[in-house]
This record gives sequence, C-alpha cells and structure tokens, in this order.
Amino acid sequence: MYGSVLVVVAALGLCAAVNALENGLGRTPPLGFNTWNYFGCSIDESVVRTAADKLIALGLADAGYRYLNIDDCWHMRSRSADGQLQADPYKFPSGMVALGEEIHARGLKFGIYSDAGLFTCQGYPGSRFHEEDDAALFASWGVDYLKYDNCFAASLDVKQRYLAMRDALNKTGRPIYFSMCEWGVNEPWTWASTSGNSWRTDADIAANWDSILRSLDNGAAGLAKYAGPGGWNDPDMLEVGNALLTRAQQRSHFALWALVKAPMLIGANLDRLDNISLSILLAKEVIAINQDGLGVAGDIIWKEGPAEVWAAPLERDTRAVILFNRHHAGNPVDISVTWEQLGYKPTCETVDDSNIEGSNSGAATSVSTGGLIRSFKHEWLGASPNPKHRSQCKPFKALVRDLYAEENLGVFEGGYTASIQNYDVAVLKVSPAIEPSTHGCNAAGNRCGGFRQWYRNSHCLALAAKGLQCRICHLLGISGSCCEPCAAVYAGNQASVVQPGAETTWRPWHDSSSAALQESLRSHVNNNNPYHTAIAIPAI
Repeated sequence: MYGSVLVVVAALGLCAAVNALENGLGRTPPLGFNTWNYFGCSIDESVVRTAADKLIALGLADAGYRYLNIDDCWHMRSRSADGQLQADPYKFPSGMVALGEEIHARGLKFGIYSDAGLFTCQGYPGSRFHEEDDAALFASWGVDYLKYDNCFAASLDVKQRYLAMRDALNKTGRPIYFSMCEWGVNEPWTWASTSGNSWRTDADIAANWDSILRSLDNGAAGLAKYAGPGGWNDPDMLEVGNALLTRAQQRSHFALWALVKAPMLIGANLDRLDNISLSILLAKEVIAINQDGLGVAGDIIWKEGPAEVWAAPLERDTRAVILFNRHHAGNPVDISVTWEQLGYKPTCETVDDSNIEGSNSGAATSVSTGGLIRSFKHEWLGASPNPKHRSQCKPFKALVRDLYAEENLGVFEGGYTASIQNYDVAVLKVSPAIEPSTHGCNAAGNRCGGFRQWYRNSHCLALAAKGLQCRICHLLGISGSCCEPCAAVYAGNQASVVQPGAETTWRPWHDSSSAALQESLRSHVNNNNPYHTAIAIPAI
C-alpha cells in the first residue's frame, strides 16, 4: 500500500510540472538589471546601452547577471491604427528589434514590461484584451523576459488575466520568462506556479531599510514551500547600490534575497556603483546559494527579538545559514545555530552489556536519535527497557565557511555562534565534516529527520508507517519470526534517500494533494499502530 502511495506522490509531482508554464525557464532564479528602481520613466536607448556596457565591464554578466529589463514608460501613449503597441521613437529611435539585437550581441537577454490591466501603472497602454497581439509583438522583437504588472484592473479576475498572457506567450513558441507583478494582493504563491516563472509577493520595494524589511517579512518569510525550479517568490528587486543603505544593510539585503531564492535584479545605476556595492553584487559564493541546483528556497527557522536565523538546504547535503541582527542600535548580538536545527543529528550507538555483568563493553548498533525512534525510546521505553542497554552519542561535526569572506572558519561540534553587528549578517555554508551516510532515513547522521518539517522526505513518512516494527527490532536487537522479514525492508528502504555524492530529497509539500497524502500517512500511523502513544510525527 505505502509503496503505491509513494508512486502517487511522484506522479503528482509530474502532473504539477505538466500543468505549469512549460517554457523551460527559471530552473534557478534570474539575475540581471531592471531600469525602474533608479531611472523610473527617465529611460531611453542611452540608459539601456550604458547598462549593457556596464554589466559586461564590471564583471556582472560573468557573475550571472544576464537579463537587461526595460520597465514602464517605453511606449507611446496610444496604440497604432492597427492596434499594436508602439515604442516611443524619441526615446528609442533605433526601434526595439535593433535594440534587442544589440543586447543579444553582447551575450545578454532582453526584457520588456507590460500590464495585465487596461493601462500600465504610468498610464501607457496595457495588454488586457490584447494579450495575443502583444505577446506576438514581444516575440518578434526577440524579448526573453516579460514583467507583467497589475495596474488599472479589477482584482476579481486576476488569475484569468495572468493565465491569458501565459497562454499567449506559450502560443508564440518563443521561451519568454514570465514575471508576474501582482504585488501579493491575491496570495499568488498559492496559485501562480502554473501561470508564471515568478510572482511578486508584496508592494514595491524602496531604497530604505524599513521597506526592505517589510518586503522580507511580507514577501519571503513563511513562503519557501511554494517556490521551486520554474516558479519563485519575488519580494521585488535589489536596492544594493542605491542611496540611504549602509554597507551592513546592503550585505543583509543581498544575502537574504539570495537565500530565499528571489530573482536578483539590480535596481541601481550601474554607472555609479561604488566599490562596496559592487563587491556585494559580485559575491560569488553568496550568488551560488541563489543558483543552487537543489532549488529549495530558504526561510526563517528561529527568531528571538531582533535576532534571526534563516537557512536553506543545498546540494550535497549542505546548508546555507544566515545569522541576522536586524536591531537598529546597541551592542553586537551573539546569534547561534545548532546542527539539529539544520537536520543534522548525532551518531548514536546502543550498547548491549548483557553478556558481561557490570561491564561497559558490549555489542553496539548504530541508530539515529531523531524522528520516530527518539520519540519511541523516550515515551514508550522510558529510561531503558533493559538496564544493560545504554546509548552512546557523538555530537555532529560540521565545517563552517564564511561566504562573503570566502574562507573556512573551522569544524564545529553541535552548532556555531557569531557576534553580529546591527543590521548585519553572517552568511555561512555548513557541510558535514564527513561524507554523507549511505543508509538514508535511519542512518548515522540521519539526514532525513527534520531540517524543517516542510523539507521532510515523504519517503521517510511512508517508511515510518511500513517499517516501524522493523525499526524497533533493529533498535532493540531482537530477532524472531515477527522480525525476520525486516532486514530486507529495513535495508532496502534506507538506501533511497542519501547516497554518496547525492542530495537529500526535500519538499514533499509542493501541492495540496501531496499534503493530503501525508496527512493520511500520519493518521494511519497514529491510529492503527499498537505503539501509537510513542509516535509523534510533526505536521508538515
């Protein structure tokens, strides 16, 4: 039964992909430049060409910033006699086809702006009821990215308006990244993954600290479970390099956007970037968090007053961690993260002293202290079912690397603490000090036990239901007819989660159907297992 449940979960994931935008884009969040934050409506060919030159000359294009996006105000105030959008000939005398070719010739990608309403936010013609004409026009210009705003439109038909442009873009046959700028007013994270490659989660950002914190709190915190390859939460563009932000604020802003897997679009004047801002934008190991191939967005995992810990799983069973002090005044704050918070567990052995009375030696069996077994031991077995069985645990050890400094800080047992200045961050990569175990869910190190509940592998829940008696037999070293079939089940099910050189599989929460299946698994275990009082599977 449970094997078939897992097959259904996998099939649901495939169905979700089939029903999505299907343009093959956004497997990692886009990086680039957008004209709006600094230039607003004061744009023309010169602004765009200078931005293209600077993306290349400053090394930003080589770092991954390839999209050059023209925002609002590129249009004429009315459509042509045949109903087509028109570029302003005074601002863009070469025309959009030639400008697009120029951008592509530099190895960059060409982005444009429109609106899902009757007008853009600055009063230029919108694309409502012209979706197919406008999508075809953008494709003919060689557009690679469309930012699609939400002004001058009723909120009641927001899904239909964005679906209409999605379908129109697909009809062109040209892959165009679809950036939905709906401002988060209709909770797009719950439905937009089938419509666009990213969706704005809050109002426009501004170049001040309060605005950045608002965008983070409203547009990123708690939303990690809705993001993934092909569809990302978008708390709006970067303000790194714009006025009124300190170095610490820019470091924090950039790192947090990278960790939550937000699109990273520079909103500053590239011609006026100082060395501090440029060095932040070029922080290659921080950018690597954003572009990590595992494709799991980070989220806040701990908070106490102004001190916060944000984290995300990365490829090869590693983690990205940000220790963030958002306080505006006072002394530096010591902020800690434990390895258990990141899903790394101690390695424990159950030692059997029954052969030698009073001896501390005996047969040892490696088990995990996490998940079901820990709950079973504490609640059902109590202190010990056999005073001659005892547990020995070794703290987990991890290598910690500073991603801004690009240097290793050392190997630490149990966790790591740093003193963080006001507004600033420590941006870390945490890696197991040894290679990942080959045993998966219930192995030494237990990579499956609980980074955050929404990252738990659905395989572990099914194994918990199907193989509970096998786990108990293994833990207690029992043999007999009831446990004879367990060896194959226990060994066969473990190897599918973590292999040497592979990654933990996370994110069973990607759609409501998967969540419902997990709820039924929890119900089955807690209601039907004779040891149900000893089992605590946290809600996903």
